[in-house]
Amino acid sequence: GVTPRVLNSTPTRLKAIYYPATNTGYWFGDADSHSPYGMIRKVSERRAMVCSNPNDTTAQANITSAGSMSREMVYLTGTTTSPQAGYSGVTTGGLTHVPTFTQMTED
Repeated sequence: GVTPRVLNSTPTRLKAIYYPATNTGYWFGDADSHSPYGMIRKVSERRAMVCSNPNDTTAQANITSAGSMSREMVYLTGTTTSPQAGYSGVTTGGLTHVPTFTQMTED
């Protein structure tokens, strides 16, 4: 099986990929954007994103508006009452191997 290792209680997760020349990108900042295992489960392609410091190459970008959705893919991962549901390789007792998504819906 897979032995999980927790480095700290507040893991860093990818929030956005932003292209300043076009104000477009990808948003991962919603509460349901990551699975309980830290995998990205919702990919939201966006337009009209707003970054308060787009030309600062020394600081982390500050996305102040996620903009409007152009396209979104959600990968099946289960529910909050059963976070293991929807993963291949997950049992009630824990992980048997690296989780994989079993279904994707697109809007």
